[in-house]
Amino acid sequence: MRGIVLVLVLGACTSNPRARAWHRAADYIPLGVGWRGTYEIRTGSIRTRIAVAAKGGDVRDLPDQKDVRFLFLYGTLAGETYDMAKSIYALSDGGPREFYVDAFSWGLFHDPPVPMLPHTFSSGDEWTWEGEFEFKEPQRRTHTHLRVDGPVEFRGRQTMRTRETDDQNELTVTRWFEKGVGLVGIEVEERGGASASLTLISHDAAAK
Repeated sequence: MRGIVLVLVLGACTSNPRARAWHRAADYIPLGVGWRGTYEIRTGSIRTRIAVAAKGGDVRDLPDQKDVRFLFLYGTLAGETYDMAKSIYALSDGGPREFYVDAFSWGLFHDPPVPMLPHTFSSGDEWTWEGEFEFKEPQRRTHTHLRVDGPVEFRGRQTMRTRETDDQNELTVTRWFEKGVGLVGIEVEERGGASASLTLISHDAAAK
């Protein structure tokens, strides 16, 4: 794998630091073997549903951290009986990272995996990522900026929201995370108006 992940938490300073609300990434992204969910996928006017199930993965070395466990989410398209998608997340003490999201009709690829949330964070925190990125088009090297805000409402859920914007402002990826549930929504907006989304319909918690 190529590239370097650079995490910079730049939350705005306040005169009373204790007034800031701090959160743990593990509470908002409780990924683990046994997690199951059903998502609605939208690409333009096309809508479909996909059921996903989290299964254990292998252990690999990342450039900046050793022995990271990968979790695989296998997806089955509505009406089918076999897996047609595979999303990959890297789990580590530094917080979960997104390597690849497969939404069947589209996907997001980051190499190395992008930190979805810092290990501990507060609303307004920002960080950066640099590496190989792909969405619909061939991979390209880019530098992106991420920011977390919240709590914000998403489809009736109280969530923390992150926004990822590339260095050329061609693409914005917005993610919503609900405490105790995980990723409840992704929206990808391309410059010019085209968009795609993934929205959680239902879920079962990971096995303890």
